[in-house]
Formats: sequence, C-alpha cells, structure tokens
Amino acid sequence: MRILLYLILIPFLSFSQLNYKIQYDVQLNSFQKKGFLFFNKYSAPHYYEFTPTNPKKVNMSEKDDGNAELRITVENKFEETRRQLYNLKNDTIINVDYIEDEIVTYFDAPKKLNWELINETKNISGYTCSKATTNFRGRKYTAWFTTDIPFRFGPWKFTNSPGLIMEIADESGKFSWYVTKVEVAREPTEFVLDKKSKIVTLKEFVAKNDKNGEELATQMQLKLAPRGTVIEKVTIMRGREKTFEWEEE
Repeated sequence: MRILLYLILIPFLSFSQLNYKIQYDVQLNSFQKKGFLFFNKYSAPHYYEFTPTNPKKVNMSEKDDGNAELRITVENKFEETRRQLYNLKNDTIINVDYIEDEIVTYFDAPKKLNWELINETKNISGYTCSKATTNFRGRKYTAWFTTDIPFRFGPWKFTNSPGLIMEIADESGKFSWYVTKVEVAREPTEFVLDKKSKIVTLKEFVAKNDKNGEELATQMQLKLAPRGTVIEKVTIMRGREKTFEWEEE
C-alpha cells in the first residue's frame, strides 16, 4: 500500500509557473491556526494547516441536575502541521495528520459537496465575492467565493466549490476560515510526505481519536471532580466533522 501511495504522489509534485498561495486565518473551536492553500493551473492543489503550541485549558461547571460538565482543550506538545493533497480526477484527499504524537497518513473520499448559490455579494481583500451554503459531515457552512481567480476550490475539504473560497464558517461560528492574503509565488511549494508516516484508514483514524478523547476526559474527571461527585458518561464532541458517511448508513 505504501508503494501505491508514492506512485499516486509522483504526478502531483511538479508545478507550473503560476503558483497561487492563499493564506487563511483559521478558527477551530478555541484553537487559532494558519492555513495555506497552494495551487496552479496544471497540478494538484495542496493545503497546509499549522497549529502553534497552546496551553491546556480545563473547565468544570455544575449542571442544573447536579452533574458535572467537563470541557478540555488538549495541550499540543509541539507545533503540528497537517497536510492535504487533492486528486481532483477521482475526488480523493491524501491527509497527513496526527494520532497523539504519531504522524499518520490516510485517504479520504468524501461525497461531493452540493452548493446552494445565494444572490448576495461583498468585497473581500479586493475581490468581488458571492455567497453559497453547503452541508458537510454534520455541519452547515456559509461561504463567500470569487470567480476572479480561475480556481474552484477552498481550504481543508471544501472541494468543487463555485469559485475560490475566500471566507467560510459554520452556523455556530466555532469553525471558520478567512483569507488574509493572496499571492502569486515565483517558486512552487512542494507537498512533503514523511516516509515514516504510518498509513491508516479513515475509520481507524476517527476511531482512535474518539477513543483517545474519551480516555483523556475520563482521566481529567477523576482528577478534578470532588470525591463522591456523580458524573455523567463522557460524550466526546467532535470537531469540524461530526458525522461520517458510514455512520449515516
């Protein structure tokens, strides 16, 4: 499988001269990140998302029924870089991510997004943008896109959009991407894949992250809750992807 992955990557790593670099400010719950989308006319786009180190935050509050509610923001031990490479021909995304401190690679082939166009416009960073909405894995998003740049794409997993996404946010406002800079670079930025990265399936990645979150929350409850406190079973609130296709079947 590892050999197959490298063979798939080979045609993606050569770039032409018109190399766009789109910078985003990213908000994921309490985390603030930077995102960079790279693309040109002839090659597969790729996206980097940088996570600077953050302090651990633990909050406990008592609910009306006397049970405790625990909210945890996990500490990052190092600056993480998540990477994605897009195969536009078969709508596949190669993801380089983390399970705890281990770098892993997994393939994702989400359903094509259905975009509903809305007759509204606004100016973002000097570009005329139109409005559209879509639903993706349990969240509804509102996006602003421009057709001034000939590229139908966006950050993260927002593919086949009506134009280049300049701004997108979910209904809660907890998950958002905002363009801060549009550049045309002279030299391409290559997609870097760690050869030591472990290859897993998307299901394995999701299951492991869910399990780690539940274990962490349980440990923190035991440390923070007063002796004798009745605490409800831990329910992990997922991030930008709340539900997956196999869970809806």
